[in-house]
Amino acid sequence: MIVFDENVEEYWIQLIKTKGYEYLSIREKYQGVSDYKVIEIARNVKGLLVTEDKDFGELLFAHKVEKLAVLFMRYDQPQYNQIQN
Repeated sequence: MIVFDENVEEYWIQLIKTKGYEYLSIREKYQGVSDYKVIEIARNVKGLLVTEDKDFGELLFAHKVEKLAVLFMRYDQPQYNQIQN
């Protein structure tokens, strides 16, 4: 399961959806919840958390969160036509 944080662009969610992967969008289901709640949700579904929020690094290390994989995305003005599907 791929869990998309609220701040991840819709492009990525739709790409994963069209590829048939199981996903959960925090923006669609749990809009406005705290980062701690996002961590709880991702852990409960045993998902990979995809985020653009660098605060998660601090949360994970400072609070020693275990059993959670996080993919931190950083890019400037993406040119989607250059991204391999």
